[in-house]
Amino acid sequence: VGMASFGVLLQQVSQNFDLILIDTPACERFADAEIIAARTGAALVVARKNRTPMRRVSELTEAGDDRRQRRGRPSRRGRTA
Repeated sequence: VGMASFGVLLQQVSQNFDLILIDTPACERFADAEIIAARTGAALVVARKNRTPMRRVSELTEAGDDRRQRRGRPSRRGRTA
């Protein structure tokens, strides 16, 4: 995920597809989801009701907002495609 080859892969598939979904392991155990979200510019967070702490969901969405603001992009929180 952190390798240059992943960036090349993302560039190649983005030339051929309008929407690319990348499934990652749970954020609680692995950093892959956060790394991929940073490299792709967007993330869809799926959480289990009464199982995933809202604190963790909030941390993930705030981290995404922080990354977008550093890049000069507006927050996308609450927007739907």
